[in-house]
Amino acid sequence: MKFEFIGKSDLIVDYLTHGKKYDILQFERYNKYLLAYVIGDNNKLNCIPYRSMETFNQNWRCVKSNDNLLL
Repeated sequence: MKFEFIGKSDLIVDYLTHGKKYDILQFERYNKYLLAYVIGDNNKLNCIPYRSMETFNQNWRCVKSNDNLLL
């Protein structure tokens, strides 16, 4: 799924550019965290922990994709 990063880079997440679109490959729940797996500007798979879906939504916006999906 395509998402636009609308958050700010910081010491933990310094490999994403504000306003750039990324594919988030997977979401996972671990303990009390929502983990988002994304390939960042460093071309590596990164795992970003969020405390809640609200925190995730403050940093990302879903982008409508025109890709044709095969089911």
